[in-house]
Amino acid sequence: MAAVAASAGRGRWRADRYGARAMTLALEIGGVLIGFLGVAALLGTQLDRVTAIRLAALMVPAVLAMSLATASLWPTWQLLIKETGRDSKLSPDEAALAGGTAARVPVGFLSWAAGQIPSSSTFFLQGRRSPVLWATYQLMPRREVSTPGGADWVILYASTVQALGAARAYFEPPTWFVPGFGIARRR
Repeated sequence: MAAVAASAGRGRWRADRYGARAMTLALEIGGVLIGFLGVAALLGTQLDRVTAIRLAALMVPAVLAMSLATASLWPTWQLLIKETGRDSKLSPDEAALAGGTAARVPVGFLSWAAGQIPSSSTFFLQGRRSPVLWATYQLMPRREVSTPGGADWVILYASTVQALGAARAYFEPPTWFVPGFGIARRR
């Protein structure tokens, strides 16, 4: 069972994956088929024999599909439970930032910026590679605006003050988190 759960998520076919489980699956399918043939024999007295055999024959693919789906469902379910248990060990703050971390967004910088900018402020995100959707999520309830002229703050994301052009005259010198990542308040 452990070999099945361990290999289910990796996409590799392993010989031990179908050891005893293959025999169990074959016996289950055989038992269901014999049961359907028994039902067909009993129904054969009320229906004509051809209809009863057709009914039993239609059940064979359905039972086979159901058995195969169930055989792969259990290991997948166990893997899901294992992964969920591992992920549930994250704190609420870690869970809130996990998506940005996975997308390689510098969540530390955005968290720092959120701590510096008042929650009622507006901001303009300046940068070529800016993660606009993630930044607006992480900086909520602050609102993003489309131009620096309408912003209380400018967030420089992999950018420089010079990239603001003429609008830089309206903002104080930036406070840098690290070079290229900083914030500037409107004068």
